[in-house]
Amino acid sequence: MGYTAKSPRWAVAYKFPAQQVTTKLRGITWQVGRTGKVTPVAELEEVEVSGSKVKRASLHNYEEIKRKEIMVGDTVFIQKAAEIIPQVVMPLKELRDGSEEEIHMIEECPECRTALVKDEELVDYRCPNEICPAKIRGAIEYFVSRDGMNISGFGIRIVEKFIEAGLIRDIRDIYLLKNHRDILVNMDKMGERSIDKLLDNIEKSKNQDYSRVLYSLGIPSVGKTTAKILAHASGNIERFSRMSLEELCQIEGIGEKSALEIRNFLQNDKSREIMGKLREMGLKFQNEEKKPVDSDVSGEFHGKSFLFTGKLSHLKRDEAQRMVEALGGSNSGSVNKKLDYLVVGEDAGSKLEKAKSLGTVTILTEEEFLQKINKK
Repeated sequence: MGYTAKSPRWAVAYKFPAQQVTTKLRGITWQVGRTGKVTPVAELEEVEVSGSKVKRASLHNYEEIKRKEIMVGDTVFIQKAAEIIPQVVMPLKELRDGSEEEIHMIEECPECRTALVKDEELVDYRCPNEICPAKIRGAIEYFVSRDGMNISGFGIRIVEKFIEAGLIRDIRDIYLLKNHRDILVNMDKMGERSIDKLLDNIEKSKNQDYSRVLYSLGIPSVGKTTAKILAHASGNIERFSRMSLEELCQIEGIGEKSALEIRNFLQNDKSREIMGKLREMGLKFQNEEKKPVDSDVSGEFHGKSFLFTGKLSHLKRDEAQRMVEALGGSNSGSVNKKLDYLVVGEDAGSKLEKAKSLGTVTILTEEEFLQKINKK
């Protein structure tokens, strides 16, 4: 019977319905993210859902609240999306007694009181204030996170404490904290040893590669994989900053919407100023030249695209991807006709089946991949 682009025609997938429970919606809290997006969160009477107690749940956006006709005081069904994130499914209108209150979209940012603006083509409301405390806090937390610059010891409470003290106003100030060591060691519960360790980790983060720096900047629509694609396509920040919308759209894996958001970020004066300052501080804004490798191996990998799927036994996924890149290859995010190799581990699923159906992809086990890497 064969396969479609997404699934085999001979199989049917069945997903068990999520557990739904009822509780009372007591109020709405409006949260501001690092991009300024304002999101409503439901404050609930505590209830147990899928094995854990829940007091808050996602309401996505104001348009969703209106569509579902949710009111404060409603008895609502809640469930965990993908068994992880609590969300409000629907209100039980038949249980209303007249005391319920309609929910209205707020007009000001709950953090800085700046008038909100609505995206023309989206449903989101955003805070336009570049120095909104919530945006600064979110951007810094994102920058220092494990997937970002991976600055150990820089937790959420530390970020908040430094912002409140006026030591950090944007991500550039992270690398100026060494100039305020005396202030830091005298802060509440901040000893010399922990401060020195934090400052050392900040300096070490300058060794993170170009793609990791791009990801950490928080460019809209740019995740880890996209950051690697952009780093590979641009080579350095000068080239990246000059890329036109057409050039960005021509990069495999970059869609028109993502290209537009990337271009808007690059044209923002503050973004350009921050990138320039970070470069002066020693962060890497260009790809490192690859060391010469065995010609037989590099020749086989050079220009080839790889994708890893399933659980690897001998390598971590990031480690395997770095091996490919070090030998001149690239890492793909999906199975398609341009993919050269699919490396499969345990419990490989739909990607393996799709690769088989295409017939153009070379399929390797993890052991076969390692043999190619290690051959002389």
